[in-house]
Amino acid sequence: MKKLKLFGVGFLALAALGFILQALGLAPKTETPQVTTQTTTTEQSSTSESSSTETTEQSSEKVAYDVAEMNVKISDSFNESVQFNQEGADGYEWTAHIYELKLKDNGAINATVNDSFSTLSDTEKTDVLNSVSRAVNMVVFLETEEDKSYFITAYDQAGNKVAQSHMTNVLEYDFE
Repeated sequence: MKKLKLFGVGFLALAALGFILQALGLAPKTETPQVTTQTTTTEQSSTSESSSTETTEQSSEKVAYDVAEMNVKISDSFNESVQFNQEGADGYEWTAHIYELKLKDNGAINATVNDSFSTLSDTEKTDVLNSVSRAVNMVVFLETEEDKSYFITAYDQAGNKVAQSHMTNVLEYDFE
């Protein structure tokens, strides 16, 4: 009982000290993080022929950084990785099968693959897409310290979906 009383007195003393520091303006400042979102609107004029394709991304979560700036950094990093592969550096072979990487507003990755991607086995395709995930994660982590896995959808250069990561495990894929 004596320890409980001592704990209570100590707690009240700390609370009083915090209140006094807050009143004097000496308490550490806490800031609410700001969230930046980017919205893009595209208008099309009506024509005699029209077609629409709807793609549903699996994540509705918005990212807390400028996606356009992050895509520039991802593109720069990818181009550097392509150069390393061309120079024969180990671990960059995956870049030979990727044409372009884009991070979406919701944090999902869209990868455009080269024709050589279709010649790979499912295991090799998985390795390539997991390398894409690691590469994008590294860039985002270095810029924001955000460490998470990203949902990936891969398209061929004609815009046809060729692979998509699973909802429950983004490092496993369904191939078209």
